[in-house]
Amino acid sequence: MKPRRLLHRPMDGTRLKTPWRIGVLLAAVVLVAVAAGCQSRPVTGPSTTASEAPGGFTIFATATPTALPSSTPTATPTETPLPTATPLPTATPLAASAAGRAPIGRVVFGVTRDGAAAEQLWLLDETGETAILADSVVPGGWECSVAQQGNCALITTDGYLLAANPISGTTVLLDQLAASDVATSTLSDTVASGLPLALSSDGRSLAVAHANRLDLYDLTNPALQASIAVTGVSELVWSPDGGMLALVYPVRNESALALWDGTGNKLKVIAQMESVQHTAWSPDSEKIAFDAYQSPATPSSQGDRKDVFVVFLRSGEIANFSEVYQRNLGVAAADRIAAWSPQWQSADVVRYVRGAPDAPDTYALMSHPVRSLKATQLWLVDDEGLLGIVRSPDGTLDARVVPMDDRMVVQISPVASREWTDLPGAYDRLDALAWAPLAGDEEASRYLLLVQDQAMLAVDVESGAIQGLALACPQCRIAEAAWLP
Repeated sequence: MKPRRLLHRPMDGTRLKTPWRIGVLLAAVVLVAVAAGCQSRPVTGPSTTASEAPGGFTIFATATPTALPSSTPTATPTETPLPTATPLPTATPLAASAAGRAPIGRVVFGVTRDGAAAEQLWLLDETGETAILADSVVPGGWECSVAQQGNCALITTDGYLLAANPISGTTVLLDQLAASDVATSTLSDTVASGLPLALSSDGRSLAVAHANRLDLYDLTNPALQASIAVTGVSELVWSPDGGMLALVYPVRNESALALWDGTGNKLKVIAQMESVQHTAWSPDSEKIAFDAYQSPATPSSQGDRKDVFVVFLRSGEIANFSEVYQRNLGVAAADRIAAWSPQWQSADVVRYVRGAPDAPDTYALMSHPVRSLKATQLWLVDDEGLLGIVRSPDGTLDARVVPMDDRMVVQISPVASREWTDLPGAYDRLDALAWAPLAGDEEASRYLLLVQDQAMLAVDVESGAIQGLALACPQCRIAEAAWLP
């Protein structure tokens, strides 16, 4: 604000007096003051009455003031030197900045700074600009749906559970979590400890497991939709069609695998055995694979060997695929090896890891059609690449990262042939691999998202062209990313 200029004018509006008149007036004032000082007794002060002053202002006279005491001389204080000015701290650089524009949609990515206990959530929008979505997120405590709605769920370090939509720019507070939950919570399908959460693939629903209940939120118009009492949930997985939740929780010395459709106050238990883990839905939402130590037909645990099971939801049948395969090979029960971590290659083919649990050099991947008693493929775990097989949204291409001459190379292959082709470029390190959403045009280029320490890149899988998307500061790294429509 600019200072006001004070314009001084006589209050009665007349022009200033001439110099000789001013001198006469000053002399008169001096004479009056001298006369007053020669009085033998003080003059009684005026009463508190109002009088009119020239120019129309009212002056309120006060009682006679009390005489001030005589001042006592004091020692001259010693001069204190002024403190040396403290230099201003160097500004902390932004954790991330844009390096280019995403060819399709927008990208949400998490950035961690060295020594920081929180993760920043950033958005690279469709114009190539970056902005902070959330400043203090629990590391790994966020997930975004790559469906058209683009909804995200996240947990802040001070315990707020939020629903955010980077496309519309809205954020809604869903709940305030307990401090003990926030310390170890992450957003994933399987959480060994802490607070499990699961975001449906279409981004419309969010499930949150507390210590003694399971909450279900509708994210289309963010609100609590339903809640059910259940204790100790360790896994939450949505069916691909978004209509059913599979959850695992303890029952005495075993684990129960149950279903909930978000209505009613009862869970439907579909399996109960020892240490149920790695729950995985089939793409058609009709089957669930998992691993466990105990077969329903076996009265006791079979040592430290896990098996892979598939529940057929329509019939209720539970099949032990890893045991069936080895029995058909004539392997004695005592010599059978463990199988775990099932995933689905398609609606009718389940794959899993097999080998001696503490001997990684024995690990191999088994591909098993669910309608056959024999497995049809067996390959080394290394063939999956360092970040696993990542399938394109249209289901036609697979991508992986493999080591080659002390560097890392990205490869793609048609799903049907498994014939791998190297994409241009070799990298010292790659931390994440993801496909871009489909552009809607079948002839449009398809892209892969790569994360490499401080850099986030996009690769055109048809031309091999590589472009930068975002760059983190030297003391930061990009932890993960999600490419939204």
